[in-house]
Amino acid sequence: MNLSAVRPGPADRTECRPIERPIRESVVIDCGGEVTIMRARGYRATNVFSGAVCRRCLSVGLLSTLLAVSGCGGSSLEYREVRRIDEKITQTELNGFLRVVNRLPGHKLPKWPSVFPPPPNWSRGRTLPVSQLVDEARSELANRWSVEWIARRLGKNRRLQHALRRERMTTEQFVGLTLALGVALSRDTLHAHQDLDRILAKGKDVIAQLKRDSHRRFAELNDQDRYTVLVRAIWISRVDRAAHLKLVPPENLALVREHAKTLVAVFPPEFMTNPFDSIVDRMESDGLPFEETSGSGRDDRIVWRPDRALIGHDRPDVLTAGSPVRADSATDRNRPAKSGG
Repeated sequence: MNLSAVRPGPADRTECRPIERPIRESVVIDCGGEVTIMRARGYRATNVFSGAVCRRCLSVGLLSTLLAVSGCGGSSLEYREVRRIDEKITQTELNGFLRVVNRLPGHKLPKWPSVFPPPPNWSRGRTLPVSQLVDEARSELANRWSVEWIARRLGKNRRLQHALRRERMTTEQFVGLTLALGVALSRDTLHAHQDLDRILAKGKDVIAQLKRDSHRRFAELNDQDRYTVLVRAIWISRVDRAAHLKLVPPENLALVREHAKTLVAVFPPEFMTNPFDSIVDRMESDGLPFEETSGSGRDDRIVWRPDRALIGHDRPDVLTAGSPVRADSATDRNRPAKSGG
């Protein structure tokens, strides 16, 4: 469009009145040798005689629209979706992630909110029912995995924001890549016996029991019941971790294994530590399983009868300092006497 051909005539005297819209950019227009700087989206110019929109300002708005549509703004980021934990991370995305990290202090991730916080450890003064405490704990864990929640905490990190602008990446995109790669690293630390499906199945049953405890206030429980509730509450963390680790696709596992040396130097230690070892159920992992068969009877059916009991008496030996240790008297009596000489 040749804007210099748009010239105001005598009847086109205008006045520009501000409207309630933000001023976004300026456009310079040469109208018959007169350079006019118009705020493209900040003013609306109307003809004082006819009330029609001024041709000059109409041209300004049209030019602004054409610039926006053609992508000449230059300051807006390309839209790229935020990766989820269950989505494949490409080599190109990993390279972009590492370029951002290499511009940060120490070539490491900034301080990162823990996605594997300690299990619930409610104080004895909590007055909420057990079921509501369970909901509270699960909500707090959900925040730890929220891209928006983490992005808000990283928004004030100037070094990170500068590195992201250079890479043309948003904070949310960076958080999504970090979570996807970090959880894949964690998944790679699992032991062979740590079956995620089994953990989820058992954990959901235990959490369901806690959820049914909706009448007892935690502060009113005795010490034994409080301890039992806290032991069961550990399953809230186990289930949360298992559910997220299970989402990792095999392609991401292969990717982090291929670049393990580089990623280990970038991520905090939390992502390289087995997420279940610190909250393992020792009785379940180290206990000795046994089964009572039908022929062996049951412990609760054992009957004690005095006439069939074997009752014995013994008198402890009294030893003094320096005295020799005597053998058991009964054994001594049954032992043949030594011959003299």
